[in-house]
Amino acid sequence: MRTNYEAIADENIRRFGTAIDEYGPQLLADRYSDRTHFVYELLQNAEDAIGWRLQVEKDFQRSVTFRLTPEVLYFQHSGLPFAEEHVRGICNIGKGTKRQDLTAIGKHGIGFKSVYAYTHHPEVHSGDEHFVIESFVRPRAMAPKPMTKGDTLLVLPFDHPDLSLETAYNEILDRLHSLGLKTLLFLRHISSIQWQASDGEQGVYLRETRQLDYGIEHVTLLGQESDDLEPVEEKWLVLRKEVFHDGRSAGFVEVAFEVESITKDATRRERLARVSESPLIVYFPTEKETHLGFLIQGPYRTTPSRDNVPKDVQWNQHLVSCTAELVTESLEKLRRSGYLTATALDAFVVEPDKFEGQSQAAMFRPIAQAIITAIQSQALIPRYKSGHVSAACARLARAANVRSLVNSDQLASICNSPEPVRWVTGDITRQLMPRLHTFLTNTLKMEEIDAESLVRRMSEPFLKAQSDEWIQDLYEFLYEQQAVRRQPWFATKPLVRLSSNSHVTAVDRSGTPRAYLPSKRRSGFPTVKKSVCSTEDAIHFLKQIGLKEPDPVDDVIVNVLPRYTEQSTEYPVEFDDDIERIIEAYQTDSQRRRE
Repeated sequence: MRTNYEAIADENIRRFGTAIDEYGPQLLADRYSDRTHFVYELLQNAEDAIGWRLQVEKDFQRSVTFRLTPEVLYFQHSGLPFAEEHVRGICNIGKGTKRQDLTAIGKHGIGFKSVYAYTHHPEVHSGDEHFVIESFVRPRAMAPKPMTKGDTLLVLPFDHPDLSLETAYNEILDRLHSLGLKTLLFLRHISSIQWQASDGEQGVYLRETRQLDYGIEHVTLLGQESDDLEPVEEKWLVLRKEVFHDGRSAGFVEVAFEVESITKDATRRERLARVSESPLIVYFPTEKETHLGFLIQGPYRTTPSRDNVPKDVQWNQHLVSCTAELVTESLEKLRRSGYLTATALDAFVVEPDKFEGQSQAAMFRPIAQAIITAIQSQALIPRYKSGHVSAACARLARAANVRSLVNSDQLASICNSPEPVRWVTGDITRQLMPRLHTFLTNTLKMEEIDAESLVRRMSEPFLKAQSDEWIQDLYEFLYEQQAVRRQPWFATKPLVRLSSNSHVTAVDRSGTPRAYLPSKRRSGFPTVKKSVCSTEDAIHFLKQIGLKEPDPVDDVIVNVLPRYTEQSTEYPVEFDDDIERIIEAYQTDSQRRRE
């Protein structure tokens, strides 16, 4: 049974008077800087209507269609058919059917009125309701239009007195072209948007969702504009948190991370990537940039034209706080799901300066601070080889060989930390990921350790505690570190491990060696332990810092002859060995040294 349109028209004439044609355009149609914004308003109304229909039935196509002709725009959706309350809502001023429904998109009762930027006689065909609206508030019955059963059809003729048909057609066509895939990202009920123009141009956008076990929704957006263009695809991970107003559900705050596909080792995998632009979404983009590396969405209170979001509104501040909590939870969920790689963490990089003072993004400061606090204190940074580590317990390595030389236990000892200290993954470097690297070092104050600072911190107790194999690795590492060896403090490091397992510096203050390389000849000099210098690079390093094999003449003079400076009736136990060493020394090439 259709609504009594005449009664509604009479009632509205009494309420708004007969001068509505004079002030109506300014009051209802001129609220947007871009008058084609009405396209989003139609989509918003369709999203709510489809949601209402889903409450009573599930098996129907959740689609919307725009059909643009040179004189008329047709908009059709599969939402719940109109009833009298909906007729009254769109024929009213400042009051709609969704004012008490906090989960619905429309809050101002003016969403539909934005169509008056292009038409003065919109038609509605839905269920038993078939009417045209005259003078903004007066419904009048008209003959039904052909349409799909169960759908709602809006007919918008381009009869605005100040707008030519050509201008209306071109502006709306441009808007349809720019809809893009992301229009569907945060719409939970519409699964497809199609549009076509009389010149043959057309587009289709599809939304597919998959709920993952760990509480993350995987959203695939597919689209194509004209048969000549390749289909486009976007994938996103969406996480949401329910919010409440006066004890009732008011919808959800949401975060969305873009997913890109990569091929590595012939295997195709997904990873998260930072978005290049991140306007705040109130179901559709606003003009407020968040400066985040991902998208956030929520039922924010907007200006009447919905192109901005006041930051001083208490409800909006509450939603920002809820989103900050959601972002913290998202980091943990992404870590558990295997998505929190270095590339994904780059999406969480924030620049604190962008959220200070009166900047546009200042209202999102709690989100930025929540990210900083979480990464600082929770195991969220990918670490070397596997796992994650908090910024407080992590260090960056300037080079890969620094990271491979020192393990976590050794790193904790070098850093004098009572807690385990881990290396951050080698994917995060100044060259490969400069933004994330700067965030870790400047914002989170994470130390980056290079070869010089690593060796400078190696104490004698630390060196003594290491295995022979590791000491040899250290020598091979230092063989390549010429700049480190030139440092004044380097000569004071007790890097040389003797056969007695003690550690000494390479030379004393006078430049005399304090140890000698292992030799086939016997010697009484302190000797480097053979097991720490069994490779060419280790030997080359020890030679570079002043060590050599012992000279047999020096050995006799320094270590043998002093035992025979006093008269004795007994031979030392080393006598036979000493004689052999003297003979070997006497057979050297230097006549002067023999004498």
